[in-house]
Amino acid sequence: MIKKLELQIRLIGKVSTWLNLQLISTETPRLGLHSTLHWKKPPVGILKCKLATSWIDPLQQHGSAWIVRDSHGVPVFHSRGAFAPTNSKLLAGLSTFKWAVEALLDLRVKRVCFEISSSETWKALTSPWLFPNLSLDISRILRLMHNFDLCQIMVVSDQTNFVATEIASSVTKDGRYQSYIATGGPRWLSSNIRSEAAGIVQV
Repeated sequence: MIKKLELQIRLIGKVSTWLNLQLISTETPRLGLHSTLHWKKPPVGILKCKLATSWIDPLQQHGSAWIVRDSHGVPVFHSRGAFAPTNSKLLAGLSTFKWAVEALLDLRVKRVCFEISSSETWKALTSPWLFPNLSLDISRILRLMHNFDLCQIMVVSDQTNFVATEIASSVTKDGRYQSYIATGGPRWLSSNIRSEAAGIVQV
């Protein structure tokens, strides 16, 4: 058991070194906000994946969502998932992140910037030594992320993560428990997506 724990600690140490070189936040972990309230298009050749989790309590299913857009703001893929109850919002957030990473790898995405609005999830992924009780869960996610050619994580405001949040909330608010993955974006949020791409924040 001790050897297994030492192996996990060594792995996290190695991955943390890699994180220092590859993963980016534009603000301090304490603030956990991107420097702008507006949706920002990624550079050409890099896709942006926004993720969100809707967690109510440990007894209910939680909703997860991600949406991938290109440098023109055009949706490439999006997905919604309904998952079994988890003990905490942080665990739900990490579950969402792992699910999104696995999906994008299956879709052969190589260069991606992830944006989340949970500063706690961001902190767990970028400072995993602060969460020793979740070391196994976090190390699994970080190992998966090695498969990207380029990978960034940014933490942003809820306002700039509106579309992904609405998709995730449709599970817990509207009881939409059917999980799916689709090309493009959800039609019912198309006006928000177009407004964001045009540089307009829609509340």
